[in-house]
Amino acid sequence: MAHEKRREMTLPGLEKPTPAQQRARKENIKKAQDARRYESWTKRELYERAQNLGIDGRSRMTKDELIEALRAR
Repeated sequence: MAHEKRREMTLPGLEKPTPAQQRARKENIKKAQDARRYESWTKRELYERAQNLGIDGRSRMTKDELIEALRAR
């Protein structure tokens, strides 16, 4: 009994993430960080970002609408 081998148990979903999952997580974190910062951007900056992403109707959008459209991307 003193030298019993321990078996490690892993719970479902707690396995080590694959490299693809790690990359996806980093991308999601980056998107979330960018999204939180949009409120501090000027309308012109938001417009330019929307233009780079090809968001239609951006010229008629308010600052809040631009933020919403960018976050939806």
